[in-house]
Amino acid sequence: MSDPKLDLNNLNREEYERWLDKVQLPSPAKRQTECWHWLGSTRGGRGKGGQYGQFWRGKPDYAHRYSFEIHYGPIPDNYEVDHVCKNRLCCNPWHLRILPRRSNRRRVSHRKEVKWGGGTTKN
Repeated sequence: MSDPKLDLNNLNREEYERWLDKVQLPSPAKRQTECWHWLGSTRGGRGKGGQYGQFWRGKPDYAHRYSFEIHYGPIPDNYEVDHVCKNRLCCNPWHLRILPRRSNRRRVSHRKEVKWGGGTTKN
């Protein structure tokens, strides 16, 4: 996937500022490699995974989906945003990718042991 680019011309700046206020950013030197932790409210999630970050955009949405959309564009139908880092509260666009819904669900269900929130996994 290409590097994320923030399109400031097509961005609701007030919405973006509200989102950014709830994200704990690492130092600039580590922005690509470390998780951008969501500090706002959470919702959803099942099993060991726990909660996802919740962001209000006129309706409830997930914070990581918003991050993906502002950096890469719209998420196609029947696709989900996957956390490559395995941290459901991460909003770092370098840690996000889209997968067909079926592939993402199958990938998650095949994991034997997962430590969400810490960014590690064991297969």
